[in-house]
Amino acid sequence: MSIEEQSIQTVLDFLKALEGGTKQHVRDAYDSYFADNCIYQNSGLPDMDKPTTMNFFFSDMDGENGIVKLVADVTHIAAKGNVVFTERVDHHYDEDGNDILTPSICGIFEVENGKFKRWADYFDPNPMLHLFGMDQNQQAAE
Repeated sequence: MSIEEQSIQTVLDFLKALEGGTKQHVRDAYDSYFADNCIYQNSGLPDMDKPTTMNFFFSDMDGENGIVKLVADVTHIAAKGNVVFTERVDHHYDEDGNDILTPSICGIFEVENGKFKRWADYFDPNPMLHLFGMDQNQQAAE
Protein backbone atom coordinates (compact mmCIF):
# COMPACT_ATOMS: atom_id res chain seq x y z
CA MET A 1 0.00 0.00 0.00
CA SER A 2 1.42 3.40 -0.98
CA ILE A 3 1.91 6.27 1.49
CA GLU A 4 -1.04 8.03 -0.18
CA GLU A 5 -3.31 5.01 0.26
CA GLN A 6 -2.21 4.57 3.89
CA SER A 7 -2.78 8.25 4.65
CA ILE A 8 -6.23 8.26 3.03
CA GLN A 9 -7.18 5.12 4.94
CA THR A 10 -6.11 6.72 8.24
CA VAL A 11 -8.35 9.74 7.56
CA LEU A 12 -11.29 7.53 6.55
CA ASP A 13 -10.79 5.36 9.66
CA PHE A 14 -10.81 8.48 11.85
CA LEU A 15 -13.97 9.83 10.24
CA LYS A 16 -15.66 6.45 10.72
CA ALA A 17 -14.58 6.35 14.39
CA LEU A 18 -16.51 9.60 14.99
CA GLU A 19 -19.79 7.87 14.18
CA GLY A 20 -20.04 5.83 17.41
CA GLY A 21 -23.07 7.71 18.68
CA THR A 22 -21.83 9.13 21.98
CA LYS A 23 -19.72 12.12 22.91
CA GLN A 24 -17.21 9.63 24.33
CA HIS A 25 -16.82 8.03 20.86
CA VAL A 26 -16.04 11.42 19.35
CA ARG A 27 -13.58 12.23 22.15
CA ASP A 28 -11.87 8.83 21.84
CA ALA A 29 -11.46 9.30 18.09
CA TYR A 30 -9.79 12.69 18.57
CA ASP A 31 -7.56 11.31 21.31
CA SER A 32 -6.59 8.20 19.30
CA TYR A 33 -5.83 9.93 16.00
CA PHE A 34 -4.14 13.13 17.22
CA ALA A 35 -0.39 12.79 17.64
CA ASP A 36 0.87 14.30 20.89
CA ASN A 37 2.32 17.21 18.89
CA CYS A 38 -0.74 17.63 16.62
CA ILE A 39 -1.77 21.14 15.63
CA TYR A 40 -5.48 21.62 14.95
CA GLN A 41 -6.42 24.59 12.79
CA ASN A 42 -10.05 25.50 12.37
CA SER A 43 -11.59 28.54 10.70
CA GLY A 44 -12.48 31.17 13.27
CA LEU A 45 -10.42 29.63 16.06
CA PRO A 46 -6.80 30.04 17.05
CA ASP A 47 -4.41 27.19 16.27
CA MET A 48 -4.61 24.63 19.07
CA ASP A 49 -2.32 21.87 20.26
CA LYS A 50 -3.78 18.51 21.28
CA PRO A 51 -4.44 19.35 24.97
CA THR A 52 -6.13 22.66 24.08
CA THR A 53 -8.25 20.96 21.40
CA MET A 54 -9.32 18.21 23.79
CA ASN A 55 -10.18 20.76 26.48
CA PHE A 56 -12.08 23.02 24.07
CA PHE A 57 -14.30 20.29 22.66
CA PHE A 58 -14.47 17.84 25.57
CA SER A 59 -13.91 19.65 28.88
CA ASP A 60 -17.55 19.08 29.83
CA MET A 61 -18.48 15.58 28.71
CA ASP A 62 -21.99 16.07 30.12
CA GLY A 63 -22.35 19.56 28.64
CA GLU A 64 -25.25 20.70 26.57
CA ASN A 65 -23.62 21.55 23.23
CA GLY A 66 -25.53 18.49 22.08
CA ILE A 67 -23.08 16.84 19.69
CA VAL A 68 -22.89 13.11 20.35
CA LYS A 69 -22.29 11.80 16.83
CA LEU A 70 -20.49 13.14 13.79
CA VAL A 71 -20.95 11.68 10.31
CA ALA A 72 -18.73 12.95 7.50
CA ASP A 73 -19.99 12.62 3.95
CA VAL A 74 -16.75 12.72 1.97
CA THR A 75 -17.37 14.02 -1.53
CA HIS A 76 -13.71 14.19 -2.62
CA ILE A 77 -10.50 12.85 -1.15
CA ALA A 78 -6.97 12.86 -2.53
CA ALA A 79 -3.45 12.60 -1.18
CA LYS A 80 0.06 13.59 -2.10
CA GLY A 81 2.51 11.78 0.12
CA ASN A 82 1.22 11.93 3.67
CA VAL A 83 -1.02 14.97 3.11
CA VAL A 84 -4.71 14.19 2.58
CA PHE A 85 -7.15 16.71 1.13
CA THR A 86 -10.86 16.28 1.77
CA GLU A 87 -14.06 17.95 0.70
CA ARG A 88 -16.86 16.84 2.94
CA VAL A 89 -20.11 17.69 4.70
CA ASP A 90 -19.98 17.02 8.45
CA HIS A 91 -23.30 16.16 10.06
CA HIS A 92 -23.33 16.76 13.83
CA TYR A 93 -26.14 14.88 15.58
CA ASP A 94 -27.67 15.34 19.01
CA GLU A 95 -28.80 12.46 21.23
CA ASP A 96 -32.25 12.48 19.58
CA GLY A 97 -30.76 12.04 16.11
CA ASN A 98 -31.31 15.64 14.98
CA ASP A 99 -28.69 17.09 12.62
CA ILE A 100 -27.85 20.28 14.55
CA LEU A 101 -24.82 21.49 12.58
CA THR A 102 -23.97 20.69 8.95
CA PRO A 103 -21.00 22.63 7.58
CA SER A 104 -19.44 22.03 4.17
CA ILE A 105 -15.71 21.71 4.80
CA CYS A 106 -12.43 21.49 2.95
CA GLY A 107 -9.85 19.87 5.18
CA ILE A 108 -6.20 18.95 5.17
CA PHE A 109 -4.78 16.13 7.28
CA GLU A 110 -1.04 15.61 7.63
CA VAL A 111 -0.53 11.99 8.67
CA GLU A 112 2.54 10.62 10.39
CA ASN A 113 2.79 7.08 11.80
CA GLY A 114 -1.00 6.61 11.61
CA LYS A 115 -1.79 9.81 13.53
CA PHE A 116 -2.47 13.43 12.64
CA LYS A 117 0.47 15.77 12.93
CA ARG A 118 -1.74 18.59 11.61
CA TRP A 119 -5.43 18.91 10.85
CA ALA A 120 -6.81 22.06 9.24
CA ASP A 121 -10.47 22.63 8.37
CA TYR A 122 -11.75 25.53 6.31
CA PHE A 123 -15.43 26.52 6.55
CA ASP A 124 -17.77 29.18 7.93
CA PRO A 125 -17.28 28.79 11.71
CA ASN A 126 -20.15 31.01 12.86
CA PRO A 127 -22.77 28.23 13.31
CA MET A 128 -20.26 26.16 15.33
CA LEU A 129 -19.24 29.14 17.47
CA HIS A 130 -22.91 29.91 18.12
CA LEU A 131 -23.51 26.29 19.19
CA PHE A 132 -20.62 26.59 21.67
CA GLY A 133 -21.98 29.90 22.99
CA MET A 134 -19.18 31.99 21.49
CA ASP A 135 -19.13 34.82 19.02
CA GLN A 136 -16.56 35.29 16.28
CA ASN A 137 -14.49 37.66 18.44
CA GLN A 138 -13.93 35.20 21.29
CA GLN A 139 -10.95 32.86 21.42
CA ALA A 140 -11.13 29.12 22.13
CA ALA A 141 -8.11 29.31 24.42
CA GLU A 142 -9.68 31.92 26.74
